Amino acid sequence: MQIITGLITALLGVVVSSSVLAQGVASAGISHSSIYGTTGDVSLAFGDPATSDTTGNISYRGGQQGQEASLDVLHMLQNGWNFDLSLSSQDWKVDSFAAHSLSASLAKDISLFNAQSAQVGAFVEWDNVFRVDAATSAVLTQDLGVSTAGGLFAQATWTQGAQDGFQPTEIRSSLTTTGTVAFAGDRRYASAVARAHFDAPLNDTFFIRSFAQAGHIQALDGGHVSVLDRVFLGSTNPRGFAYGGFGPTDTATNAALGGTEYLTGSVETFARLGQLPAFLGAFYDFAKLDVVPGAAAGTVTADGRLRDSYGLSFNWENRFGAISVSWAQANTTYPGDVGQSLAVQLHTQF
Repeated sequence: MQIITGLITALLGVVVSSSVLAQGVASAGISHSSIYGTTGDVSLAFGDPATSDTTGNISYRGGQQGQEASLDVLHMLQNGWNFDLSLSSQDWKVDSFAAHSLSASLAKDISLFNAQSAQVGAFVEWDNVFRVDAATSAVLTQDLGVSTAGGLFAQATWTQGAQDGFQPTEIRSSLTTTGTVAFAGDRRYASAVARAHFDAPLNDTFFIRSFAQAGHIQALDGGHVSVLDRVFLGSTNPRGFAYGGFGPTDTATNAALGGTEYLTGSVETFARLGQLPAFLGAFYDFAKLDVVPGAAAGTVTADGRLRDSYGLSFNWENRFGAISVSWAQANTTYPGDVGQSLAVQLHTQF
């Protein structure tokens, strides 16, 4: 608690001392889920991209199950270069581990032909895993303490159609691919991620929103991949399962371990409710997660089986803020899975 409070104080000092604070937009909200209970959050987005070289966001979220805080600052340099600095700390009782993180990157934005763009850059990370699951897992305890990583990344994006607004007025789609190689520090790995999304209006009332994402992470020596670099799914992706509520687990303690190979996606049909900016949705989500490389034989329950869920959502934006509600029913489950059926979010800006 004292460490996180100190981090928040330091982050507030950075923001308050910045001349871009006057351009900030604050927001506050309250959320409830069947796993995390009721939580509150506040955030401040500062700097106007149209008039300031420095933009960022500071946020805090907390409740009976834990808390997290983060700060992200982006500074635009000349000739398409930018510098990004991020600080974060998270400690939730229902998660397998808790950590502090500090990362920085220097990147170059590249405009390609038509609607294509790219970004290349270098990054460094410092992380401290200070807690693992109470039912201690040997697979997790090996990642306790401080670790570092550094390397290069590249991202390419293709888009079609206007990408803003909740309800599409035309077909819009995008494809983003990202590759990362960390060759310096304690954690050396390579990762590749591809994400595609497709939205289409059916008429003035109905529209479809969909996405699919796949990824793979591998240690450069073919061995252990840190829990910091593994992927955890659930909560919002897919809905109907708690964060870390499925996938590889420790055979002795059933602690969630995350994975290094994953596939996830969603298809959702929305209907606008009259002239209000309110939308009722019906969705189908799916995902699979597997592989914890480097673990001793018999210590990890292999998975890789497909999970899916279905449910209803409600989204309403008004002059007071935004309301988002989702109810999900896990359809395909296996022993040890943890469900999360209800999620409610209320937010306002000022």
